[in-house]
Amino acid sequence: MDLYSILAQALFLTCATLASLGAVAVAARNFGRLRGLFTRPVLSLLAAVAGLQIITSSIAVAAFLLGRIEPETLGIFLGNWLLVGIAAATLPGALVVNADLSTGKTGNRELVAGVVFILAIAGGVIVFDHLAGGILEEGPMVSDFLHNPVALGLFLPFALVAAVVEEVIFRGGLQGLLERYLPIVRVPDPVSRRIAILATSAVWAFGHAGMVVPHGVKEAQIFATGLVLGWLRVQGGLRACVLAHLALNGTVVAVQLAGWLVTGNPAWNEV
Repeated sequence: MDLYSILAQALFLTCATLASLGAVAVAARNFGRLRGLFTRPVLSLLAAVAGLQIITSSIAVAAFLLGRIEPETLGIFLGNWLLVGIAAATLPGALVVNADLSTGKTGNRELVAGVVFILAIAGGVIVFDHLAGGILEEGPMVSDFLHNPVALGLFLPFALVAAVVEEVIFRGGLQGLLERYLPIVRVPDPVSRRIAILATSAVWAFGHAGMVVPHGVKEAQIFATGLVLGWLRVQGGLRACVLAHLALNGTVVAVQLAGWLVTGNPAWNEV
């Protein structure tokens, strides 16, 4: 990993940690409200995320011991526990902030529009690469995922967990806290909301540095996607952006898996 990617990931984790600390403070001040915010759907989602993370990590360890995935890939799977822990600390405060900022909209129409937009953004990167003559290459962070069917198969549950975890930390935590507290320092509501969406999208984009080279293209895609997800958080709440992110990650990995099956890549014979 080059210096740019290291610094970008450091910024990503630093901001995630700060958002978590802020969310913990909010939860502590609103402790009495938490019981009502942990509804059955929220608890079910938490159980599903925890189960997927435990199962995926366990299989990844076994696959590594059998020599089926690279050490770097195992590190990514196990490293996701850090973000899961940060998200767990952030969630109570994020639920409080989400309830306070809720517009009361169901977000169903916005959710569909958001999913269409973010899938179009992902497709736009593929079109750009085609028009540019295939200049984009996978970075070392994701190389094993794209060339190893075992790693790619494990990546689907990993990506679903990441979708929930990242939305809790960034749209629920960082963006929500900025929206809530920027007006206190005399930043008017419409401006504070735009600043919150832009800042959160930028930090989130830096967290994906190193996935594609040359640098900048993947970050631009993620930044644009973050703008849509940030808008969804405003329009439909945390639920809408979590569902949209799940749809994005699930579609991307499913398409990649389908590509392996359709092309008959010989790597499938090694599974």
